[in-house]
Amino acid sequence: MSYISYDKPSTSQPQTQYKYVVTADSLNVRNQPSTAGTIVGKVSNGQEVQYVKTVDNGWMQIKYNNKDAYVSSAYIEKVSANSSNTGNGGNNTGSANYANLKGKTIVLDAGHGGKDSGAVGNKLYEKDITLDMVKRVKSKLESNGANVILTRGDDTFITLSGRTSISNNSNAQIFVSIHINSADSTSGRGVETYYHNHSDSGLRNKSNALATSILNELLTASSMPNRGVHDANFQVIKYNHKPSTLLELGFISNPSDASIMADSNYRNKAAEAITRGISKYFN
Repeated sequence: MSYISYDKPSTSQPQTQYKYVVTADSLNVRNQPSTAGTIVGKVSNGQEVQYVKTVDNGWMQIKYNNKDAYVSSAYIEKVSANSSNTGNGGNNTGSANYANLKGKTIVLDAGHGGKDSGAVGNKLYEKDITLDMVKRVKSKLESNGANVILTRGDDTFITLSGRTSISNNSNAQIFVSIHINSADSTSGRGVETYYHNHSDSGLRNKSNALATSILNELLTASSMPNRGVHDANFQVIKYNHKPSTLLELGFISNPSDASIMADSNYRNKAAEAITRGISKYFN
């Protein structure tokens, strides 16, 4: 069978045009794609930048005063050129509505606390970040009608068994434990989530679905690498009778991840992503 080449009438649709908008309150512009680079200026929330390309390690090359410069891509959102988005955290945080969360009860667990600082690195303490994150997620869940139970609401030490008891003795539909990763090497970075491989297939599948849904949304909040969904024997999920997941939001031992996690705007985006992931789980 022979094939004849011919010109087809064009059926292509107009390509969507995009712009790149700052989501941080204030974002440093540097002469190199590194925090070691010299700060050559700043851009503000809602400001559009002239995108050139994305480079390694979470940086974006832009044109700034007609010269090549670099900004952290974690705080730049790609939006339709017709969008009215003006920053504010990058996920329309103020107007997000998840009606299916109304009436749901959710346990949020801030990893570590009190005498247990968790991982420490780059002048950050895991216990502080996790507490701040659960408070942000709690606020977003409650604004959408969910009931939220915190295993700890302040800098208190709670045993692992105490955390699972709070969940198991509640009427919650799900349990979400928030943690920050660490490694001996400073090169380790990225986001990952965990579930337990329960013998009860229903509980196992629901936990896996929850971990997957939240991870998928967290990946939209920053440029951190995707480390995937894994099964694990962490006590707070292994002995939990509810569909449960443990989140690792990044590596406190990695300067790039730590810089991202230290930023309040990123934390708000991550909290919104977790809320969105929970909502999609219930769909």
